[in-house]
Amino acid sequence: MNIKVKRIFVFVFPFVLIAVLIVCASYAVNNLRLPRCFFYTTLHFHCPGCGMIRACESLLRGDIFLSLRNNFMFIGGIVLGALYYIEYALKVFGKKVNFKILHNPKFIYGLLIIIGIYVVLRNFIPEIAPISEMIK
Repeated sequence: MNIKVKRIFVFVFPFVLIAVLIVCASYAVNNLRLPRCFFYTTLHFHCPGCGMIRACESLLRGDIFLSLRNNFMFIGGIVLGALYYIEYALKVFGKKVNFKILHNPKFIYGLLIIIGIYVVLRNFIPEIAPISEMIK
């Protein structure tokens, strides 16, 4: 791929991706009846993904705190994805940038441990469990 085409693609990609995700998420939240979580309905424990749809809906409405309340991993995933993208985009544009912490195995394992602890605690502490119904 030509370097100019690659640079244009890397520059335009996040804007197109965000627009497509907003349209798809808005459509899904407003027009689709999504199934209830299988894990929660059978075992009555919140899985790691419980609250992601509500977190996405809250973020689309501009309520970052409610999004974090429903599932903090949603915004955390966006932030990590953005950091990886920034690192890649800067490399494409010729900057030698390396966010060393993102590639450190200790960071990755630590993040997995934090996610595991969060998944367990959200089932026993109601304040960090996802909100049952969205407030319209």
